[in-house]
Amino acid sequence: MSTALPPTIELAQSHLLLLDAQSGFSDVVALAGNRDPRLSFDGPRADPDRHGRADVETLVLGRGLGVLDLWTARLSRYSFLAGPIAVDAAMAQALGLPEWVEKLVVLSGPRQRESEPPPDWFRDVEGRAELFPHGLPEQEEGRNLDLLAAIARRLQTALRLADEPGSAAARLLVPDYGRAHDITVYSALWLSPELLLERVRAVEPGAEFPAEISAAAQARARELMAPGDEGVIPDGYAVEVPLSFNGQDAGEVELGVYVEEAPPELLADRAEAFVGYQIRWIDPEFGSEHQSLGEEFQAMRVFASERIDRLAGAVIRAANGVAFDSDGFLVAEHQLG
Repeated sequence: MSTALPPTIELAQSHLLLLDAQSGFSDVVALAGNRDPRLSFDGPRADPDRHGRADVETLVLGRGLGVLDLWTARLSRYSFLAGPIAVDAAMAQALGLPEWVEKLVVLSGPRQRESEPPPDWFRDVEGRAELFPHGLPEQEEGRNLDLLAAIARRLQTALRLADEPGSAAARLLVPDYGRAHDITVYSALWLSPELLLERVRAVEPGAEFPAEISAAAQARARELMAPGDEGVIPDGYAVEVPLSFNGQDAGEVELGVYVEEAPPELLADRAEAFVGYQIRWIDPEFGSEHQSLGEEFQAMRVFASERIDRLAGAVIRAANGVAFDSDGFLVAEHQLG
């Protein structure tokens, strides 16, 4: 007769979303539902034949964890989340969890990795190359981890990744909390450039339209076009806010206005067409967010994020819009800084 593995061994072999006292499983499901409104959410009394319910009970309840309320959220045919699982001192020590962790959410899904190690040039501030040195997660596992990292970023928590062969210590992924600072406001209203600039200048007096493209630059662009290509007729416009932080150039915040042909699924049934008002920070060294972040850059990014929030609030009010961050999660006006 085989002996059941201890509960911490089973959990150590799963990717875990760590939750603090302020976060619950309902927060996790709400955020996941922002991306996929069809998300299935079942409670402890759900039919055990649905959504892998029996499998969850075998994985968790069958190991004596004493879970009183276990919920499941189906992410796909092969993947689901289960929780919340209360964390006691013994479990926290065995799993190597930070002191602030009070609950866990378990990810059940396939393991799919790239066949080659991450290239030497690949680096990200969340350290995935170091956490997955033999091959980054891809396909469904990659999508699942991207979702959990985005949720942890919004809740300002972390992930405890499944043990890998040869890993001696707990593998914690702490997301870059400031990464999802860009915001897009979706609206059925198209604001004229003059009206939008007026509303934006009410909160950012330095806002301006981009400089006109010089005749020489236009001529050079035409030289580079393929034969027969007459160029693209613009179907949008932009407003820019130059930034200065501690006396130095901090890039700019760009508010781009365009016709959105593929709005978030959460909005798909609200209107036939949407206007997107994308508000993003263009830092002085574009793309530096994907390298190591120094304290000065992080402070500059916080400064830019505050200006983005201010602009997003103005656009929400002017266009009666709905805002999403760059992780695809809803942002209510009262959540803006």
